[in-house]
Amino acid sequence: LTYKRAFNDDMKQELLQSYNNGKKSNSLSIPKETPMLFIDAIARKYKDSKYTKQKNEDYKEFASKLLIADVKIIEGTHSI
Repeated sequence: LTYKRAFNDDMKQELLQSYNNGKKSNSLSIPKETPMLFIDAIARKYKDSKYTKQKNEDYKEFASKLLIADVKIIEGTHSI
């Protein structure tokens, strides 16, 4: 089997829109006065990985720039 147009126009538009939204987001200032709770879900098998540790440090670093923020760690696979 071969797939024709595996990367269709809708997918292309979604990718471009995501890129443009990211550019806009990065140009905005950090909302220092907006309280934020970061829930860092960590799967048991990845808790000691370099990536997991760096991701958690990134959350903590961003939270430190806000007036009211906290980072909670839970067991799981999807962070919010």
